[in-house]
Amino acid sequence: MLTEATPDTVIVRTVDATHHDYLIWAMEAGCDVITEKPMTTEAEKCRRVLATHRRTGRSCRVTFNYRYSPPRSQVKDLLMSGAIGDVLSVDFHWLLNTHHGADYFRRRHSKKENWGDLFVHKSTHHFDLVNWWLGAMPVSVMATGKREFYTAATARRMGLTGLHERCRTCPEKSQCGFALDLSASTSLKAFYVDQEGHDGSFRDRCVFRDDIDIEDTMNALVTYATGATLSFR
Repeated sequence: MLTEATPDTVIVRTVDATHHDYLIWAMEAGCDVITEKPMTTEAEKCRRVLATHRRTGRSCRVTFNYRYSPPRSQVKDLLMSGAIGDVLSVDFHWLLNTHHGADYFRRRHSKKENWGDLFVHKSTHHFDLVNWWLGAMPVSVMATGKREFYTAATARRMGLTGLHERCRTCPEKSQCGFALDLSASTSLKAFYVDQEGHDGSFRDRCVFRDDIDIEDTMNALVTYATGATLSFR
């Protein structure tokens, strides 16, 4: 495609763990690149992208749509105006509900090999916002995470007797508060159920299954070059 179409810019919208491959290929072919967040899922992959960016001189842009949300932009305006003076510390809490939040444990995002984890795929928005608001970069980061809620123990507390592959074929779905009926929605059925034969992906996998390896509870302590600190959870 790069050879035949010779595009000026390539937009990368693949699985997060593969972003770096396409970014590197495109820059080496002389194209500028734009990727959805995150740049990729591992530090070494990021280093390879940055090295290619420096070597080729091509533009490499990572997009964060939260920056364009009016409330977040207003926070930036207020901070730049000096309305509250110098920021010394930031306390940032982000609570995912059991509607949107549970979706990460149903789909392919539940595997680190594809999407990193929620620190990388979801919280990258939040870390970018704080970096932007403060106009500073981190100099040290400490973090911890655990899978505490989306577990077999939680399923047992709900009265479920077993863990099943997906909601559609689950014999206990009528008793489970997390059951998702994709066929009840015309758009979800068309977008996911009708495509399962093509990509082998199930959008309604059990949120309590054992093969999930991402965390659902995370904390980070970040120190910035300005001396400001961030407590994130």
